[in-house]
Amino acid sequence: MTMNSFLHRGANTGMRGLVLAGRLLLMLLLARFLPVEEVGLFGLVFVTVSFGLMFAGLDFHAFSNRQIIGADDGLRPQLLVNQLFLYAAVYVLMLPLCLAIFSAGLLPWRVFGLFFLILIVEHLSYEAYRLFISLERPLTGSTVSFIRGASWVLLLPVLFLWREDLQTLNTVLLMWLFGGLLSLLFSALMIVRTGWSFAGVSLDVRWIRRGLNIALPFLLGTLAIRSIFALDRYFIEAMSTLAMVGVYTFYIGMCVAMQGLMDAAIFSFAYPRMIAAASAGDEEGFWQLFWRVAGHTLVATAVLVVAIYWLSAPLIRLVDNPVYLDYLYLLKHLLAAFSVFLFSMVPHFGLYAMHSDSAIIIGNVLALLAFLAAAAALYAYQPALTVIPDAMIIAFSLMFLFKSIRLYYVSRAFFTRSRANAARTGP
Repeated sequence: MTMNSFLHRGANTGMRGLVLAGRLLLMLLLARFLPVEEVGLFGLVFVTVSFGLMFAGLDFHAFSNRQIIGADDGLRPQLLVNQLFLYAAVYVLMLPLCLAIFSAGLLPWRVFGLFFLILIVEHLSYEAYRLFISLERPLTGSTVSFIRGASWVLLLPVLFLWREDLQTLNTVLLMWLFGGLLSLLFSALMIVRTGWSFAGVSLDVRWIRRGLNIALPFLLGTLAIRSIFALDRYFIEAMSTLAMVGVYTFYIGMCVAMQGLMDAAIFSFAYPRMIAAASAGDEEGFWQLFWRVAGHTLVATAVLVVAIYWLSAPLIRLVDNPVYLDYLYLLKHLLAAFSVFLFSMVPHFGLYAMHSDSAIIIGNVLALLAFLAAAAALYAYQPALTVIPDAMIIAFSLMFLFKSIRLYYVSRAFFTRSRANAARTGP
């Protein structure tokens, strides 16, 4: 690794470290200033937005990112405009679905307007992040992530301390929307600075249709894995109370922040290079990169788990609400679940690099089925709060094993074909 590359990765990791700090600060502020039931409602809004992002994007990035990586600068504006046209159409179609969610009583109508706006802005911002990662500009992508996910959090203490009547969930949602809009403005400026020409771009319906044919099956796998992270809080509300959802939301927020830091420090650098090595038929280079990523993931996860758990008790005491400290044991279960999930991402990216979408989909669906079965079985024997993370551990362990085994067999066939193709085409 060159010095410039090392500094670039350090800056990127530092930026995402700020995102981690922002998310931890958000959880502390919510726990300190909002009733635990409102923290629970925030958790339900958050996971519903996160789940809605998949429908908003239809997992089209699984197709478009590969296209953008392989395209030249002259074609990339065309691909981006077509992608945005598809998203605009999907947003219109999603409105009835969102109305149905609120009509069913899953969320209160008082947050509907902000919910729908946040969903659209959050999706566009996240797609901008993915775009910059695909273009091997992870620092820019991390800056987008910071503005969207953490910059607005820094303003919350000022607002909460300035006026007591602003210590509400509505204030939090408004600031969340503000951060998303600011990240879109920054993303637009960065795209303008690339020098891309959007003159003469046209709508390519056949390209969109081809992408949907590839992305929609992939959406099934994404829905399966993301369903676990959406159903968890609704399951806890059904098995317990909204206050317990608030406790769970507080602790899982720490773990989600850990995942974000891993994305920035390791995965965002690794997966474009893994795709490039696989596409070039470089078997040795691919496996060298794979095992390096696996080692970094293992070490970084262990360090983060120890750090988060060691810091958790002092941070919770700052909240000055004993209900959170009473359930500190929940954090151990969640950290174990997220550790297994992060390990499973290593073979996941290997399969993705080799276009083995079917293996990814099957692995994710198996994880969802295992999660549902484990949650049902454990509910009779454990407290409601630990049922969900323990079911996650079982589900993610199965997913890790399945994807690792499939990667072994898929890679043998993939590189055998690559060598055969190279032999036929000659030097």
